[in-house]
Amino acid sequence: GAAIQNAFFMMSHCLTKLPPEHECFAVIFDLEGYALKNADLTWCWNVIDSLQNHYPERMGMCLLLNPPTVFWLLWKVVKPWLAQRTVSKIIFVDGDAKKKLKSLFNDDQIPSLLGGTGAVTPQSFIQDLCGPPPPAAAKKKGWFSWSRSGKNDQ
Repeated sequence: GAAIQNAFFMMSHCLTKLPPEHECFAVIFDLEGYALKNADLTWCWNVIDSLQNHYPERMGMCLLLNPPTVFWLLWKVVKPWLAQRTVSKIIFVDGDAKKKLKSLFNDDQIPSLLGGTGAVTPQSFIQDLCGPPPPAAAKKKGWFSWSRSGKNDQ
């Protein structure tokens, strides 16, 4: 559905943001707190399929930070279905993710939430792409609010 379309849109947009001399991008997933209860396997499979079959040479690497135990079980199921060229680009980072990121990227390319000095966050990237979020909806009164005031507010 919409989450898959959003992921494809973001990947296509990221490609337009690459400087002309760059052909590849890195994908970073921080799996801190990942559990089966928040796993959307359809979304995961569609993103993997897209990266592997539609952007095979564009993905330079995929870093999976802080993978929990349950993720390793899922990986054993998914890995045989992936092309070897895709598997070779996937890097699992246990332990000191900040140190690994700093060994691969310049400090200003790493978002501050991952230990770098980069100003880009997921929220700022989306806002640059789509504009500011809409204003919060006004709070609605409960269905029985008229009974407390003694009159109908409608």
